[in-house]
Amino acid sequence: MGIMQFMDRAAPLALDPAIALLGNEEQGLAIDFTAMRGFIRDRVTGANNWLGDPNAKLTYASPSAKWIWNAFGVLSSGTTLRCDHNPASLDSSVTPLNSLGIGAGAVVNKSIVLASGAFTYPVGEVVRITDAADITKWILGRVVSWTAGTKTLVIAGYAASAPYVSASSWKVIVALGIRVESQRTNLFTESYFRNGISDAPVRSNVTASSFPKLGNNTGLAFAADGLQAYAYKVFALTAGTIYTLSIFVEMDDGLGPPLFGSDAASAASNDFGLNIDGTSNQNLSNVVQNLGGGLYRVSYTRTATASGSNIGVIRAAANRQRAFRISGFQLEVGGFATSYIPTTTAQVTRAADKVTLPVTAFPYSSSVSVLTQDIRPLPGAIAGDTVGIWSGTNANILSGYQQNGSAAVMTARAAGAGVFTQSLGNPPANAFFRTAVRYQVGNAAGIVTSRSLVSPAMAIMPSGLTELVLGGQSLAASPNYWIRNLRYIPRAASDTELQAWAA
Repeated sequence: MGIMQFMDRAAPLALDPAIALLGNEEQGLAIDFTAMRGFIRDRVTGANNWLGDPNAKLTYASPSAKWIWNAFGVLSSGTTLRCDHNPASLDSSVTPLNSLGIGAGAVVNKSIVLASGAFTYPVGEVVRITDAADITKWILGRVVSWTAGTKTLVIAGYAASAPYVSASSWKVIVALGIRVESQRTNLFTESYFRNGISDAPVRSNVTASSFPKLGNNTGLAFAADGLQAYAYKVFALTAGTIYTLSIFVEMDDGLGPPLFGSDAASAASNDFGLNIDGTSNQNLSNVVQNLGGGLYRVSYTRTATASGSNIGVIRAAANRQRAFRISGFQLEVGGFATSYIPTTTAQVTRAADKVTLPVTAFPYSSSVSVLTQDIRPLPGAIAGDTVGIWSGTNANILSGYQQNGSAAVMTARAAGAGVFTQSLGNPPANAFFRTAVRYQVGNAAGIVTSRSLVSPAMAIMPSGLTELVLGGQSLAASPNYWIRNLRYIPRAASDTELQAWAA
């Protein structure tokens, strides 16, 4: 894809991704969620042209109980949805919202050598480089090249009069986009053990502990003392229902993540086990997420076979003896862990993510609409609409429907006039992909990355559409995705253009 991926027909503007997405269009809307930049160009009223932070235009309905991992730190609460990053960092500093760097000089390439190179940095990726010793110093740019052997990363960004990042302590954050999730409930109360060991009603050989990296600063500790230890919460499960248990853990020795080498609960190759309805014998199925800074999230999914049980963490006497601390317990219905939902005295439900923008805020055409998006499914992503234009109801909508690795669909539903739907083929699984679709009666077309363009016979066009919407069209059908960027163009872009945008 290369550094040109956001340039389209406007090479000189490549360093401002939102402008570059729109290219030389006379009018349209473009938002790059990896750099948090939006751009609106209006052919008729040029004074309405706009460039800046999407938060100034979009309306976010992200619940206050959700923890949002973003490219500029962590928001522990609030209603502003920002960008995810990976590997995650728990920096909570307030940083500028400029796009590519914080200098005002010419565009230059900066070469840095990293202390470690466990991750791959694709050409064209948006990254934030911070000084690990001073997280207020940072540069945001695009990857020009990555050489794994020498751990050399070259990024393009604006030149500055003074260095913003120390050459001795680089930290790299890869921006992944805006996160869209379905509604979920944390079925546990007192998720972070704020009252100490009493918040684990069934327990043995555990003590109250600090846990500052999660933000609430409370958790439980397991000592390396050769004794069996466990911390359980009690919840009445429903037999036949799929549950996912997730916890946050810090290993006190700092020697890497918790290890699970056997499905046998008491095996010496396991650090501990997660228990749902009395079973912790599927340790090889545990999903371990490295959040950076020695913090890990471990999750375990199981179909319940009992109507009630003790649920939590057990460390057998025969397990590997490593001291560790835990917090952030979450039990949810579904086959994968979603964003952490802190609780105290009651369960908390996080609403489906929903982001909207009225069609009156950007150049919009009721007769032809082109939508493109660059998205990546999260682990366990489900089927659902990622972006659409609607009138507040799924019965009257233009939408893009995705399912990780198995479906990409363009849909039009016109109230009282029927439904048009067309499969674009299967997108790549567990990877970034793009879709580009043209909605126009008698001239529809669509394409998804790695598939051929399709030109279906579209005979209906919904009327009275009022807003652009990302996620949240229904509680059950909001997918588990990052949306990296999107583009809306109110003209009949050519087949060649659609193919280029989905490449």
